[in-house]
Amino acid sequence: MTDTKRTRRDFLIAGAGVLAGLTLSLETRAQQLRTESTEAPEIKESNTSSDRPVVLITGTSTDIGRATALAFAQAGWHTLASMRDVQSRNEAAATDLTQAVQDADLAIDILEIDVTDEASVTQGMAAASQVDGDRINALVNNAAILVPFPVELASPDSMARSFDTNVYGSQRMVRAVAPLMRDRNDGLIINVSSGSGRVTVPLLGTSSATKHALESWSDALRYKLNPFGIEVVVIQPSDTRTNILANAQRYLDQELAALAPSSSTYAAYTKHVAHIETYMEFVDDAAEPESVAAAILDIALQPKGDRPPRTRPGGQLPARINKVAASVQQQVIENGPFSDWSQLSL
Repeated sequence: MTDTKRTRRDFLIAGAGVLAGLTLSLETRAQQLRTESTEAPEIKESNTSSDRPVVLITGTSTDIGRATALAFAQAGWHTLASMRDVQSRNEAAATDLTQAVQDADLAIDILEIDVTDEASVTQGMAAASQVDGDRINALVNNAAILVPFPVELASPDSMARSFDTNVYGSQRMVRAVAPLMRDRNDGLIINVSSGSGRVTVPLLGTSSATKHALESWSDALRYKLNPFGIEVVVIQPSDTRTNILANAQRYLDQELAALAPSSSTYAAYTKHVAHIETYMEFVDDAAEPESVAAAILDIALQPKGDRPPRTRPGGQLPARINKVAASVQQQVIENGPFSDWSQLSL
Protein backbone atom coordinates (compact mmCIF):
# COMPACT_ATOMS: atom_id res chain seq x y z
CA MET A 1 0.00 0.00 0.00
CA THR A 2 1.29 3.53 -0.74
CA ASP A 3 1.92 6.19 1.87
CA THR A 4 -1.03 8.14 0.49
CA LYS A 5 -3.42 5.28 1.17
CA ARG A 6 -2.01 4.78 4.63
CA THR A 7 -2.62 8.43 5.43
CA ARG A 8 -6.21 8.19 4.28
CA ARG A 9 -6.87 5.09 6.31
CA ASP A 10 -5.20 6.06 9.54
CA PHE A 11 -6.35 9.60 10.12
CA LEU A 12 -9.00 10.17 12.78
CA ILE A 13 -11.71 12.59 11.89
CA ALA A 14 -14.26 14.35 13.95
CA GLY A 15 -17.62 15.84 13.07
CA ALA A 16 -20.15 18.31 14.49
CA GLY A 17 -23.55 18.21 16.07
CA VAL A 18 -26.56 15.97 15.80
CA LEU A 19 -26.90 14.47 12.33
CA ALA A 20 -29.46 16.35 10.30
CA GLY A 21 -32.27 14.30 8.88
CA LEU A 22 -32.21 11.38 11.31
CA THR A 23 -35.72 10.15 11.93
CA LEU A 24 -34.99 9.70 15.62
CA SER A 25 -32.37 11.01 18.00
CA LEU A 26 -29.68 8.35 17.91
CA GLU A 27 -27.89 9.85 20.88
CA THR A 28 -31.06 9.73 22.99
CA ARG A 29 -31.79 6.17 21.87
CA ALA A 30 -28.23 5.08 22.62
CA GLN A 31 -28.45 6.51 26.13
CA GLN A 32 -31.85 4.88 26.66
CA LEU A 33 -30.63 1.45 25.64
CA ARG A 34 -27.48 1.72 27.73
CA THR A 35 -29.65 2.54 30.75
CA GLU A 36 -31.98 -0.38 30.07
CA SER A 37 -29.25 -3.02 30.12
CA THR A 38 -25.79 -3.35 31.53
CA GLU A 39 -25.02 -5.90 28.82
CA ALA A 40 -25.12 -3.28 26.06
CA PRO A 41 -21.70 -2.03 24.90
CA GLU A 42 -20.30 0.52 27.32
CA ILE A 43 -19.87 3.95 25.79
CA LYS A 44 -17.32 6.13 27.53
CA GLU A 45 -16.73 9.85 27.16
CA SER A 46 -13.07 9.61 26.23
CA ASN A 47 -12.14 9.89 22.57
CA THR A 48 -9.40 7.29 23.00
CA SER A 49 -10.18 4.54 20.51
CA SER A 50 -9.45 1.79 23.06
CA ASP A 51 -12.28 3.11 25.24
CA ARG A 52 -14.90 2.65 22.55
CA PRO A 53 -16.60 -0.36 20.98
CA VAL A 54 -15.44 -0.76 17.39
CA VAL A 55 -17.66 -1.28 14.36
CA LEU A 56 -16.53 -2.05 10.81
CA ILE A 57 -19.03 -1.13 8.08
CA THR A 58 -18.71 -1.92 4.38
CA GLY A 59 -20.05 0.20 1.53
CA THR A 60 -19.97 3.56 3.33
CA SER A 61 -19.47 5.83 0.32
CA THR A 62 -23.16 6.70 0.12
CA ASP A 63 -26.63 6.28 1.56
CA ILE A 64 -27.25 3.52 4.13
CA GLY A 65 -23.56 2.79 4.67
CA ARG A 66 -22.61 6.43 5.12
CA ALA A 67 -25.58 7.13 7.40
CA THR A 68 -24.77 4.04 9.47
CA ALA A 69 -21.13 5.10 9.90
CA LEU A 70 -22.21 8.53 11.14
CA ALA A 71 -24.89 7.04 13.40
CA PHE A 72 -22.47 4.68 15.17
CA ALA A 73 -19.85 7.41 15.55
CA GLN A 74 -22.41 9.78 17.05
CA ALA A 75 -23.45 7.07 19.50
CA GLY A 76 -19.86 6.81 20.72
CA TRP A 77 -18.48 3.92 18.70
CA HIS A 78 -15.12 3.98 16.97
CA THR A 79 -16.22 3.54 13.38
CA LEU A 80 -14.16 1.93 10.63
CA ALA A 81 -15.92 3.14 7.49
CA SER A 82 -14.80 1.11 4.51
CA MET A 83 -15.36 1.79 0.83
CA ARG A 84 -13.67 0.87 -2.43
CA ASP A 85 -11.73 3.20 -4.74
CA VAL A 86 -10.89 5.75 -2.04
CA GLN A 87 -8.37 7.48 -4.28
CA SER A 88 -10.44 7.45 -7.46
CA ARG A 89 -14.18 7.03 -7.88
CA ASN A 90 -14.99 7.46 -4.19
CA GLU A 91 -12.41 10.11 -3.35
CA ALA A 92 -15.12 12.77 -3.14
CA ALA A 93 -17.24 10.50 -0.93
CA ALA A 94 -14.32 9.95 1.45
CA THR A 95 -13.67 13.68 1.62
CA ASP A 96 -17.36 14.41 2.16
CA LEU A 97 -17.56 11.90 5.01
CA THR A 98 -14.52 13.51 6.60
CA GLN A 99 -15.98 17.00 6.37
CA ALA A 100 -19.37 15.88 7.68
CA VAL A 101 -17.93 15.31 11.15
CA GLN A 102 -14.94 17.63 11.16
CA ASP A 103 -15.74 19.61 14.33
CA ALA A 104 -17.22 17.02 16.73
CA ASP A 105 -15.68 14.57 19.15
CA LEU A 106 -16.33 11.56 16.94
CA ALA A 107 -13.96 8.81 15.87
CA ILE A 108 -14.09 7.59 12.28
CA ASP A 109 -11.34 6.00 10.22
CA ILE A 110 -11.84 5.56 6.50
CA LEU A 111 -10.49 2.27 5.15
CA GLU A 112 -10.18 1.19 1.55
CA ILE A 113 -11.84 -2.21 1.16
CA ASP A 114 -13.28 -3.67 -2.01
CA VAL A 115 -15.30 -6.66 -0.78
CA THR A 116 -14.94 -8.36 -4.17
CA ASP A 117 -11.14 -8.41 -3.86
CA GLU A 118 -9.51 -10.78 -1.36
CA ALA A 119 -6.26 -8.81 -1.37
CA SER A 120 -8.14 -5.57 -0.71
CA VAL A 121 -9.93 -7.15 2.26
CA THR A 122 -6.62 -8.37 3.67
CA GLN A 123 -4.97 -4.97 3.25
CA GLY A 124 -7.97 -3.18 4.74
CA MET A 125 -7.95 -5.43 7.78
CA ALA A 126 -4.22 -4.81 8.22
CA ALA A 127 -4.97 -1.07 8.24
CA ALA A 128 -7.77 -1.60 10.76
CA SER A 129 -5.41 -3.46 13.09
CA GLN A 130 -3.14 -0.40 13.17
CA VAL A 131 -6.03 1.62 14.59
CA ASP A 132 -7.57 -0.70 17.19
CA GLY A 133 -5.40 -3.76 17.16
CA ASP A 134 -7.49 -6.83 16.44
CA ARG A 135 -10.62 -5.66 18.25
CA ILE A 136 -13.83 -5.42 16.25
CA ASN A 137 -17.04 -5.61 18.25
CA ALA A 138 -19.44 -5.46 15.32
CA LEU A 139 -19.36 -5.98 11.56
CA VAL A 140 -22.05 -4.50 9.31
CA ASN A 141 -22.07 -6.15 5.86
CA ASN A 142 -23.77 -3.41 3.86
CA ALA A 143 -21.97 -3.32 0.50
CA ALA A 144 -24.32 -4.47 -2.29
CA ILE A 145 -25.32 -3.85 -5.90
CA LEU A 146 -28.55 -4.24 -7.86
CA VAL A 147 -28.55 -5.49 -11.46
CA PRO A 148 -32.16 -5.38 -12.72
CA PHE A 149 -32.74 -7.55 -15.78
CA PRO A 150 -34.86 -10.48 -16.97
CA VAL A 151 -33.03 -13.55 -15.72
CA GLU A 152 -32.93 -15.19 -19.15
CA LEU A 153 -31.19 -12.17 -20.61
CA ALA A 154 -28.76 -11.65 -17.73
CA SER A 155 -25.24 -12.50 -18.74
CA PRO A 156 -23.17 -14.91 -16.64
CA ASP A 157 -20.85 -12.00 -15.91
CA SER A 158 -23.67 -9.89 -14.46
CA MET A 159 -24.85 -12.83 -12.35
CA ALA A 160 -21.30 -13.35 -11.10
CA ARG A 161 -20.89 -9.65 -10.35
CA SER A 162 -24.05 -9.66 -8.23
CA PHE A 163 -23.12 -12.73 -6.21
CA ASP A 164 -19.51 -11.60 -5.83
CA THR A 165 -20.60 -8.38 -4.14
CA ASN A 166 -23.78 -9.34 -2.31
CA VAL A 167 -22.84 -12.82 -1.09
CA TYR A 168 -19.16 -13.60 -1.54
CA GLY A 169 -18.23 -10.10 -0.36
CA SER A 170 -19.97 -10.71 2.95
CA GLN A 171 -18.26 -14.09 3.20
CA ARG A 172 -14.84 -12.50 2.67
CA MET A 173 -15.50 -10.00 5.43
CA VAL A 174 -16.71 -12.66 7.87
CA ARG A 175 -13.68 -14.83 7.16
CA ALA A 176 -11.49 -11.84 8.04
CA VAL A 177 -13.39 -10.67 11.14
CA ALA A 178 -14.85 -13.81 12.75
CA PRO A 179 -11.49 -15.17 13.99
CA LEU A 180 -10.91 -11.89 15.87
CA MET A 181 -14.34 -12.14 17.47
CA ARG A 182 -13.89 -15.82 18.25
CA ASP A 183 -10.65 -15.09 20.11
CA ARG A 184 -12.60 -12.70 22.36
CA ASN A 185 -15.67 -14.99 22.58
CA ASP A 186 -17.80 -12.02 21.64
CA GLY A 187 -19.03 -10.20 18.55
CA LEU A 188 -21.95 -9.15 16.39
CA ILE A 189 -22.41 -9.55 12.63
CA ILE A 190 -25.24 -7.62 10.96
CA ASN A 191 -25.99 -8.63 7.38
CA VAL A 192 -28.03 -6.11 5.39
CA SER A 193 -30.56 -8.00 3.29
CA SER A 194 -33.90 -6.69 1.99
CA GLY A 195 -37.50 -7.68 1.47
CA SER A 196 -36.35 -9.27 -1.80
CA GLY A 197 -34.51 -11.81 0.31
CA ARG A 198 -37.90 -13.29 1.14
CA VAL A 199 -40.13 -12.16 -1.75
CA THR A 200 -38.89 -12.51 -5.32
CA VAL A 201 -39.74 -9.47 -7.41
CA PRO A 202 -40.26 -9.77 -11.20
CA LEU A 203 -37.31 -8.44 -13.22
CA LEU A 204 -35.15 -8.35 -10.09
CA GLY A 205 -34.53 -12.09 -10.02
CA THR A 206 -30.75 -11.87 -9.85
CA SER A 207 -30.82 -9.47 -6.93
CA SER A 208 -33.49 -11.54 -5.17
CA ALA A 209 -31.38 -14.67 -5.67
CA THR A 210 -28.38 -13.03 -3.98
CA LYS A 211 -30.47 -11.80 -1.06
CA HIS A 212 -32.15 -15.20 -0.63
CA ALA A 213 -28.65 -16.68 -0.53
CA LEU A 214 -27.56 -14.10 2.03
CA GLU A 215 -30.55 -14.96 4.22
CA SER A 216 -29.81 -18.70 4.17
CA TRP A 217 -26.08 -18.17 4.61
CA SER A 218 -26.77 -15.94 7.62
CA ASP A 219 -28.80 -18.72 9.25
CA ALA A 220 -26.00 -21.23 8.71
CA LEU A 221 -23.50 -18.71 10.05
CA ARG A 222 -25.64 -18.13 13.14
CA TYR A 223 -25.64 -21.86 13.93
CA LYS A 224 -21.88 -22.13 13.64
CA LEU A 225 -20.76 -18.92 15.34
CA ASN A 226 -23.16 -18.82 18.28
CA PRO A 227 -21.12 -21.32 20.35
CA PHE A 228 -18.21 -18.86 20.10
CA GLY A 229 -20.21 -15.96 21.53
CA ILE A 230 -20.82 -14.35 18.13
CA GLU A 231 -24.34 -13.29 17.19
CA VAL A 232 -25.45 -13.09 13.55
CA VAL A 233 -28.52 -11.05 12.68
CA VAL A 234 -30.20 -9.87 9.50
CA ILE A 235 -31.88 -6.56 8.79
CA GLN A 236 -34.37 -6.37 5.92
CA PRO A 237 -34.92 -2.72 4.96
CA SER A 238 -37.97 -1.83 2.89
CA ASP A 239 -37.67 0.46 -0.15
CA THR A 240 -35.05 3.05 0.73
CA ARG A 241 -34.07 6.23 -1.08
CA THR A 242 -30.52 5.29 -2.06
CA ASN A 243 -28.08 5.68 -4.89
CA ILE A 244 -28.36 1.96 -5.64
CA LEU A 245 -31.07 2.67 -8.21
CA ALA A 246 -28.84 5.11 -10.08
CA ASN A 247 -26.12 2.47 -10.15
CA ALA A 248 -28.74 -0.09 -11.20
CA GLN A 249 -29.59 2.08 -14.20
CA ARG A 250 -25.93 2.02 -15.19
CA TYR A 251 -25.82 -1.77 -14.94
CA LEU A 252 -29.05 -1.99 -16.93
CA ASP A 253 -27.59 0.18 -19.69
CA GLN A 254 -24.51 -2.03 -19.81
CA GLU A 255 -26.61 -5.17 -20.12
CA LEU A 256 -28.76 -3.66 -22.88
CA ALA A 257 -25.69 -2.52 -24.79
CA ALA A 258 -24.34 -6.07 -24.74
CA LEU A 259 -27.45 -7.47 -26.42
CA ALA A 260 -28.20 -7.56 -30.12
CA PRO A 261 -31.38 -5.43 -30.53
CA SER A 262 -32.36 -7.48 -33.55
CA SER A 263 -32.34 -10.80 -31.71
CA SER A 264 -35.62 -12.57 -31.05
CA THR A 265 -34.72 -12.92 -27.36
CA TYR A 266 -34.29 -9.19 -26.99
CA ALA A 267 -37.56 -8.55 -28.82
CA ALA A 268 -39.41 -10.94 -26.54
CA TYR A 269 -38.49 -8.87 -23.50
CA THR A 270 -38.99 -5.35 -24.86
CA LYS A 271 -42.04 -4.69 -22.66
CA HIS A 272 -40.33 -6.22 -19.64
CA VAL A 273 -37.37 -3.87 -19.96
CA ALA A 274 -39.82 -0.96 -20.04
CA HIS A 275 -41.24 -2.20 -16.74
CA ILE A 276 -37.76 -2.03 -15.22
CA GLU A 277 -37.67 1.67 -16.05
CA THR A 278 -40.99 2.08 -14.25
CA TYR A 279 -39.65 0.30 -11.19
CA MET A 280 -36.66 2.65 -11.10
CA GLU A 281 -39.06 5.53 -10.51
CA PHE A 282 -41.01 3.73 -7.77
CA VAL A 283 -39.23 5.40 -4.88
CA ASP A 284 -41.37 8.43 -4.10
CA ASP A 285 -42.45 7.07 -0.71
CA ALA A 286 -39.20 5.27 0.08
CA ALA A 287 -37.60 5.55 3.51
CA GLU A 288 -34.54 7.70 4.08
CA PRO A 289 -31.18 5.98 4.66
CA GLU A 290 -30.95 7.52 8.14
CA SER A 291 -33.98 5.53 9.31
CA VAL A 292 -32.28 2.26 8.30
CA ALA A 293 -29.07 3.42 9.98
CA ALA A 294 -31.04 4.08 13.17
CA ALA A 295 -32.48 0.55 13.05
CA ILE A 296 -29.01 -0.97 12.57
CA LEU A 297 -27.61 0.99 15.51
CA ASP A 298 -30.62 -0.03 17.60
CA ILE A 299 -29.81 -3.69 16.94
CA ALA A 300 -26.19 -3.21 17.97
CA LEU A 301 -27.16 -1.49 21.23
CA GLN A 302 -29.57 -4.20 22.31
CA PRO A 303 -28.30 -6.60 25.00
CA LYS A 304 -26.50 -9.67 23.77
CA GLY A 305 -28.91 -12.58 23.66
CA ASP A 306 -31.96 -10.35 23.14
CA ARG A 307 -31.35 -9.37 19.53
CA PRO A 308 -33.92 -10.84 17.11
CA PRO A 309 -32.41 -12.93 14.31
CA ARG A 310 -34.22 -10.72 11.79
CA THR A 311 -35.44 -7.14 11.88
CA ARG A 312 -37.79 -5.79 9.23
CA PRO A 313 -38.17 -1.99 9.61
CA GLY A 314 -41.17 -1.13 7.46
CA GLY A 315 -43.34 -3.48 5.40
CA GLN A 316 -44.88 -6.46 7.12
CA LEU A 317 -45.16 -9.15 4.42
CA PRO A 318 -41.54 -10.35 4.71
CA ALA A 319 -41.93 -10.27 8.50
CA ARG A 320 -44.82 -12.72 8.22
CA ILE A 321 -42.73 -14.94 5.96
CA ASN A 322 -39.88 -14.76 8.49
CA LYS A 323 -42.17 -16.10 11.19
CA VAL A 324 -43.45 -19.03 9.14
CA ALA A 325 -39.99 -19.90 7.81
CA ALA A 326 -38.52 -19.84 11.33
CA SER A 327 -41.19 -22.24 12.58
CA VAL A 328 -40.57 -24.74 9.77
CA GLN A 329 -36.80 -24.43 10.14
CA GLN A 330 -37.05 -25.08 13.87
CA GLN A 331 -39.08 -28.26 13.31
CA VAL A 332 -36.54 -29.55 10.79
CA ILE A 333 -33.62 -28.91 13.13
CA GLU A 334 -35.32 -30.39 16.17
CA ASN A 335 -36.15 -33.64 14.37
CA GLY A 336 -32.84 -34.16 12.61
CA PRO A 337 -29.19 -34.82 13.44
CA PHE A 338 -28.59 -31.11 14.14
CA SER A 339 -30.76 -30.85 17.23
CA ASP A 340 -27.88 -29.34 19.22
CA TRP A 341 -28.65 -26.07 17.45
CA SER A 342 -32.42 -26.22 17.97
CA GLN A 343 -32.29 -23.65 20.77
CA LEU A 344 -31.34 -20.92 18.30
CA SER A 345 -34.42 -19.04 17.14
CA LEU A 346 -34.47 -18.07 13.48
